[in-house]
Amino acid sequence: MHVVLEEIENNIACLIPDSDDDPIYVPVATLPASFEVGDVFVVKAKDNSQFILEKDNAEKEKRLSDNKFKRESLLKKSSNKKLK
Repeated sequence: MHVVLEEIENNIACLIPDSDDDPIYVPVATLPASFEVGDVFVVKAKDNSQFILEKDNAEKEKRLSDNKFKRESLLKKSSNKKLK
């Protein structure tokens, strides 16, 4: 399962899962040493009550690229409508 680091408040990280599940809140100490808001992590189960977060840089880059393409497409549509 992939989750995205949405925000950090009071040393608590809010992770948004790709599924429609509720956000996951974990202590910042649970995150890998180097992180930033917007990072994508793979959740790897350690056992039923614990898990390990592993950064997925390739997935983050893919998502950023996909979003950039979508934004550019929307901007083109918007500018085409204004020209008509």
